[in-house]
Amino acid sequence: MPDTEHHRPKWQLALDMLDELDGIALRPAALVADTGYGANADFRHGLEDRDRPTSCR
Repeated sequence: MPDTEHHRPKWQLALDMLDELDGIALRPAALVADTGYGANADFRHGLEDRDRPTSCR
């Protein structure tokens, strides 16, 4: 993490991990997250930007 950055929200870390997996040609078949993530519009939009459909139940 850069010295100028001291905090990154959990939802952003999750998206960063998906990007890292994608960078080595790994794509999980399914993603599961609790309501804390599902209620976060930035996280949901990040998934959509990565062609990951979202479904809330």
